[in-house]
Amino acid sequence: MSLLKFAPHVAISDEAQADQFINGLNPDVFTLVNTGRPDTFAYALNRAKGAEAGLLRQRRSQFVPPDARASQEEFQIPPPLDLTLEAAVVERKISLQD
Repeated sequence: MSLLKFAPHVAISDEAQADQFINGLNPDVFTLVNTGRPDTFAYALNRAKGAEAGLLRQRRSQFVPPDARASQEEFQIPPPLDLTLEAAVVERKISLQD
């Protein structure tokens, strides 16, 4: 016997359950999940898990431990030279020699 027989007001549609779930999500996850507008709770849950995992990977890749940050500050790679300016100077010298 189903318990819903005694409390039918508790039963909500799968779509309403999905809406409640989506509206309670973290704003970053909400944006990613809500773009596809899942119509079932299971689909919304799977999308939320995927979005959360992706955000976690993204945040981990941006994190640099303090020890690594200190070593990066000591050995910085210089910015690339602006070769367009250097090439223009060389070209100008060649044209003056002719």
